[in-house]
Amino acid sequence: MNKTTEERLDELERKFKEMEDVKKKDSTPDILRRLTILERLVEVVSAVPTTVPSVPPECFKLYVDGATYRLYVYVNGTWKYAALT
Repeated sequence: MNKTTEERLDELERKFKEMEDVKKKDSTPDILRRLTILERLVEVVSAVPTTVPSVPPECFKLYVDGATYRLYVYVNGTWKYAALT
């Protein structure tokens, strides 16, 4: 069964509203707020981590050295990292 023009317009309007909602969720102030929260939870370091974490939040480190950014995660007794670009 083919959709009527009104049904298609309703569907397009609903999709447009969903897109607008997504844009609002990812606004610059929201992203900055989330980064600020993350910065409080994850320690920023300028040297590669070598210590053994004693509590779960210490299992994550954000390494910053000049233009190099890495997210370190302590997994199975060793530090692993992902380069951030």
